[in-house]
Amino acid sequence: MKRIHKWCILMGVVLVGVLALTLGLGSLAVNAGSTLTPTVTVGQKLELTVPGSVAINVDPGSVNSNTVAVSAKGNVNWQVTAATSGILASTSTPADTIPAADFLLTTTAATTTVTNWQFPVTAGVCLGNARGDISSVFTYKVDLTNQWTIAPHADYTCTHTYTLQAAP
Repeated sequence: MKRIHKWCILMGVVLVGVLALTLGLGSLAVNAGSTLTPTVTVGQKLELTVPGSVAINVDPGSVNSNTVAVSAKGNVNWQVTAATSGILASTSTPADTIPAADFLLTTTAATTTVTNWQFPVTAGVCLGNARGDISSVFTYKVDLTNQWTIAPHADYTCTHTYTLQAAP
C-alpha cells in the first residue's frame, strides 16, 4: 500500500510538472508572435569647405582672376549665402578703393542656382536648391582695364563670409 501511495504521489508530481511545462511552452508560443518596430532618427548635417583666402595679382590696364574650390554637403536642401564687408579697400591711409563694378564673383556648379555677382553685395545666395555633395569653383575677377588712376599700387582687401544653412 505504501508503494501505491508513493506511486500516486510520484505520478501527481509528474502530472503537475508536465502541466507546468506545457503551460510554460504555450506562453512562449504566444510571445513568439510579438513585433518590434525599430526607429532610426537621422540628424541634419551640413558641411562647408571654403579656403581662407584667394590672391589676385593685377596691373592697371589689365584683367586677372583666380579661382577657389568650394564644397558644400548636406542631407537636406541647403543654400550657401555670402556677405561682404564692403568694396575692395587698400590698407593705406587714407584708403583707396577698387570700384565694385571692377570686382566680379562667378560660380559654377551643376544642379545649383548660380548667381554672378558684382561686389559689394550685402548678402545673397551663391549656391542653392541642392541636397548632397556639390563642389563648385568660385572665380574672383578684377578688371582694371580702364583704371590707371583709381587703383594706386597697394594691397586691397575685403572680407567675404560664406554661410551654409538649410534652405527655407
